[in-house]
Amino acid sequence: MLKKLLKYDLKNIYKSQIIFYIIALVSAVLMNICYLKIEIKIFEIIYWILGFINISLIFAIIINNITRLWLRFINNLYKDESYLTYTLPVTKTEIYLSKLLTTIITLFTSFLVILIMLLIIVYPLDLLPKLETIFESIGITSKNMIVTGIILIITYGIEMIHLIQIGYTGIILGHKKNNNKILNSLIYGIFCYIIISLLSLLVVYIIGLINIDVLELFKTNQMPTKEVIKLLITIIIIFYIFIVITFSIINIKLKHLSYYQ
Repeated sequence: MLKKLLKYDLKNIYKSQIIFYIIALVSAVLMNICYLKIEIKIFEIIYWILGFINISLIFAIIINNITRLWLRFINNLYKDESYLTYTLPVTKTEIYLSKLLTTIITLFTSFLVILIMLLIIVYPLDLLPKLETIFESIGITSKNMIVTGIILIITYGIEMIHLIQIGYTGIILGHKKNNNKILNSLIYGIFCYIIISLLSLLVVYIIGLINIDVLELFKTNQMPTKEVIKLLITIIIIFYIFIVITFSIINIKLKHLSYYQ
């Protein structure tokens, strides 16, 4: 049953996301073509217009992905679709797991599309030597650039999953109220996000009490060393994985319905 739930959740999200994916990739290809003819004024103008459009599309893909996930959560569990959801022979754990897996899979797809889009745009610009220089300035060799990029994407992805899941927490708590459910959902979500953000800073500060280089981040504006960056990324990944797992358990416990097994 989990596979069927996941199938319907993914279908619902991708139904709107696919339009943004296609527009973004087509726009990137057109921008690439215009760059090849950029010496012609009209193509130069179109190139810069497409550049602005592509930047907007990057934000649109992520924002639409997030809002669609939250709307799906509300409609599937609290609106008209909830009647069918409650009558399915599934546990609340399976229902929430489907939402969490949908979050992870669709975010990964969005990041992948954005990455392909950016590669198409920058391919003719010969930016690789410039990127190598930037990375080498902080001690990262060209051989490790890909690995570093993947780690950064994973780190950002985990933080985004956390953000969306905090939204689920806000929705669950907000809909326990009799009035102003959406407003209460927003307030609870923001409150939880702020608390977790402060907690993450506290964790980094505690690590700083052990590692003086990390503590320097709170005292100076200097660029951290490669070792400190690696340590911070490791801390962030571990912390947010723990938070995602913890809030998954909390949300499942909070979402009590008599129809669930």
